[in-house]
Amino acid sequence: MPLSATYFFSASTKPKFFGTCLYALITASILSLCACSKAELGGAQTSKDPSATKTSSNHFLAYQHQVRLELEAERIGTVSAQLEKVCAAAVNEHCELLESQLNTGHGSSANLKFRASRAGIKSILLELEKLGKVIDQSTTAEDLAGPIGDTKKKQELLTDYRQRLEALRERAKNDVDALIKVNKELAQVQSDLEALNGKYAQLQQRVDTEILYVRLSSIEQSSFSAPLKNALHDFSSNLAQGSASAITGFAYLLPWSILLSLCFIVIRKVWRWRKDKKVPMK
Repeated sequence: MPLSATYFFSASTKPKFFGTCLYALITASILSLCACSKAELGGAQTSKDPSATKTSSNHFLAYQHQVRLELEAERIGTVSAQLEKVCAAAVNEHCELLESQLNTGHGSSANLKFRASRAGIKSILLELEKLGKVIDQSTTAEDLAGPIGDTKKKQELLTDYRQRLEALRERAKNDVDALIKVNKELAQVQSDLEALNGKYAQLQQRVDTEILYVRLSSIEQSSFSAPLKNALHDFSSNLAQGSASAITGFAYLLPWSILLSLCFIVIRKVWRWRKDKKVPMK
């Protein structure tokens, strides 16, 4: 954001005209940005930006879908690859595979995350219904009208402030000190404006596209006997791990047992010696 006026006028400037102009610009920018921040805290309904008043429509909703599919364990890898191909073929729908996890061992499962336009997400959902049994599906939406409107308003304020600084720089060509300060402020404003542009693009992407989380699980994992099968399947590995833990514990306890035994013998001898010493001689 723009630097404070105290910083710019801590050192004396030769021509007071440029200093006064720069001070006025910075003060006006600070007041405008403070007003924008208050509008952001007050909510999207107080914004004068027409794009921020459409909260009742779907133009500023960021959708996320979650689907859980149940199918045979041997088909999980094939179905996962097929869904990736569907996304790769949906070029016009801007489909992107953001995450892919596949577990083909015991308890096969797969997790996929897609980002695409609404048409692309719909095509993947239709494909899922053909491939297996959908046992869980949910959709959530986040309203981004407020953040988008506030970010756009800040962009406009910073753009206007940059134009004023550029005009002031043209008038301050003959004064080196004022020119350096104006250029420094311009660099800071440009950096803040680029950050806002990136934030706005990210928010707009969330609105223009939707996110789909897909989890593929095997039918065997949801059956009544699944816990028993898992326990029997892991019996040998659990037995080996338990035996290893017992051996490790014995290795830790062995030196302590020897040390405690020696301490017990010494304490017992000292106690018997003191006892014999207290016995009166006949």
